[in-house]
Amino acid sequence: MSLTLEQKTRLTEFCKTPLLAVLATVYRRGAPQAVPVWYEFDGESFIVTSSKERVKVKNVLRDNRVSLCIIDTSHQGRGFNIRGTAQVVEEGAQEATRRLAIRYLGEERGRESSAGMAAQERVIIRITPEELV
Repeated sequence: MSLTLEQKTRLTEFCKTPLLAVLATVYRRGAPQAVPVWYEFDGESFIVTSSKERVKVKNVLRDNRVSLCIIDTSHQGRGFNIRGTAQVVEEGAQEATRRLAIRYLGEERGRESSAGMAAQERVIIRITPEELV
């Protein structure tokens, strides 16, 4: 199943504000792991970055089913819960980390924060939304 054009348009508009999201992945034994993440949405997929050694990355590599929950707590909890699949991509991870840091922290603090993460081996978790619930 894939999202309709109307759903993609609603998500694109909603995701302009840098809200935190909660990414849920599946542990090896089947239990969920949920972690807060920064993200961006390009109209087709969500981008999240991470250090390559994190459990969420290992979970996605083993089982690519994910859920992403985004809530705007300043507007009576308006939000989206997205189910989809994810893939881990290495190319462009440092640049994506820099963009996300600037999106959430502003230009100066974002550049400083991403510079501090430059020594880490970073990856992108690219989430393809398949269903809004």
